[in-house]
Amino acid sequence: MAYANLADMFYHTCKNLPDHPGMMYKDDGSFQTLTFGEIEARVNDIAGGLAALGVKKDDKVILLAENSKEWAFCDFAILANGAVSVPIYTTLLAQDVKYIINDSDAGS
Repeated sequence: MAYANLADMFYHTCKNLPDHPGMMYKDDGSFQTLTFGEIEARVNDIAGGLAALGVKKDDKVILLAENSKEWAFCDFAILANGAVSVPIYTTLLAQDVKYIINDSDAGS
């Protein structure tokens, strides 16, 4: 099946497999599971918040955060709004972060 973009693929999967495990993460030493339906709800909440802040199609949104389930939710929420995710490693030096922001036009 051909998808228009990653957000389309994400929502197609969530619609067709809402009760299936979509993600596992470790919390206090034990693994927890989130279903695709639960993930979709979190992504939609964040996407709505981004839209309320004025994020729209083709905007560039910086994603500066540690690797986590929340990072994934935010990344899909950005894509769901048709915006462009600009991920930045938290371990980069300040001048490297500044370069990425300026080079991506995310700071404008």
